[in-house]
Amino acid sequence: MDDPFRNSDGRFAPGNPGGPGRPPRSVESDYLRVLAEEVPPEAWREVVRRAVKAAKRGEPKSRNWLSEYLLKRSPTLEELARGAKAPTDAENEHDDDN
Repeated sequence: MDDPFRNSDGRFAPGNPGGPGRPPRSVESDYLRVLAEEVPPEAWREVVRRAVKAAKRGEPKSRNWLSEYLLKRSPTLEELARGAKAPTDAENEHDDDN
């Protein structure tokens, strides 16, 4: 079988676009739904405020946690439930060019 994305050993060849990845298991979607239900926006606001205060005091874990959300494109709960992936760094760089 001639597959341009696989080499003669059947392994993925350079330039293979890859697949959509593993779809989310229903249990993961269930856990994400429960998480969203149990952490309403006001509770989340309190968590974020505490993290900001800790980061201002120089606590590295809080700074890192905030940086992950503020400086990188992380998938949302909705995207995770649908199985979407965050854009790659290359895609983010491309978006900055527009």
